[in-house]
Amino acid sequence: MIFKFINVITPLVSIISIFISHYLGMKKSNKKLEKESLQKRYETVYIPYIQLLARSFPLLPYPINTSEVAITINSITLENIEYLGKNSSLLAIDYYLAMLDFFEYCNGNKAYSNAKDKINTTFIEMTQEILSEASQLSKELKLADISQVFYNEIQNYQ
Repeated sequence: MIFKFINVITPLVSIISIFISHYLGMKKSNKKLEKESLQKRYETVYIPYIQLLARSFPLLPYPINTSEVAITINSITLENIEYLGKNSSLLAIDYYLAMLDFFEYCNGNKAYSNAKDKINTTFIEMTQEILSEASQLSKELKLADISQVFYNEIQNYQ
C-alpha cells in the first residue's frame, strides 16, 4: 500500500515542481521586461525633458520665447508620446495646439496676441505632470529623484 502511494506521489511532485518552476521563471522574466520597459521610457522622454528644463530655468516663468524652443520641447514630448502617461500625453497634444498658435504669434498675426501666455501656461502644466511621472518612475526604478528639484522650482514660479 505504501509502495503504491509513493509511486503515485513521486511523479505528481515532479509535475507540480515543473509547473512551479515555470510559473516562477515567467514571473521573473515579466518583472525583468517590465523594468527594462520602464527604464527605456525614463531614458527616452524623462531624462531629455529634465535636461531641457535645466537649460531653460533661467528663462522662467516664460521659457518659451522662440519657435526653436517650442519645437525642441514638442520633439521630446509629441514624438515620444507613447512613453508618456495618460495625463501628460493629453497635455502634450494641448501643447502642440498652443505651439501652432504661438507660430502665428511669431509671424506677427495680431489675432494670436495671447499665444505666448497660452503656450507657457500649457508648458508649465505639462511639465508638472511629466515631472510627477518622472518622480514615480524613478522610485519604481530605484533611482535618485532628480525631478523633484525642478518640480519645486516650478511651484515657486506660480
